[in-house]
Amino acid sequence: MDPDISILFKCPAFGGIPESHVRVELSPLYDRNSLPTDQAQIDSVWAARCQQNPWLFNGAKFRLHSVKLDGSILTFHLGLTSYKDFVGTNLAETARQLREQGLKDFGNSQAYLAEPLGVGAVLHTADDNLVFLRRSLCVGEAPGKIDVPGGHPEPQAVLGNDASVGSLIRHQDLPGDLVVGELFSSVLREIQDEDVLSMEQKGEWWSELCPSAKGAVKLYTEVLGAHP
Repeated sequence: MDPDISILFKCPAFGGIPESHVRVELSPLYDRNSLPTDQAQIDSVWAARCQQNPWLFNGAKFRLHSVKLDGSILTFHLGLTSYKDFVGTNLAETARQLREQGLKDFGNSQAYLAEPLGVGAVLHTADDNLVFLRRSLCVGEAPGKIDVPGGHPEPQAVLGNDASVGSLIRHQDLPGDLVVGELFSSVLREIQDEDVLSMEQKGEWWSELCPSAKGAVKLYTEVLGAHP
């Protein structure tokens, strides 16, 4: 498998898991663990990245800790994190050391990483094509790479008019059913908002795919292979 990707969970049913069978457990227990030197490191990396790319901005994100399938019910164990922490951990030069430290301290390579939850869609059209897009050069991750339509579900969107931009978002303010709704509706918003890219040549574009697109395509082809 491509080293850029790994599969955490694969839906056992070809038709997918409906929204009514998805649950969210949101807790500080699922937040990123921190080290004494974390904040200074994150602040330094963030400042440098913002100087290089002034279009970057911080915002709250859901943190994916784990998922659990119990019968027909899929539960997401989520914490809270931020885009700044993502840039300062997952995308930092120290990411490998953080993974090694997480394994040593918790038996979990992701324990010290932000791990923001993303959403993506593999759009298979009626005329048997797949839909891709090219990422902006102004984004913080994989600029200019080819991707599937996607983005991040937003805690701020769950709160709606109940919170002002930049205000502190607490776990207890985010009802699980509304978070589930945001997981599903956010990917639909991304599909509607994106300009898509037509892929004419097959086989030559894998190296141009960003990790999120590679993961989506890999998972999609595995599901198709398991359910012809």
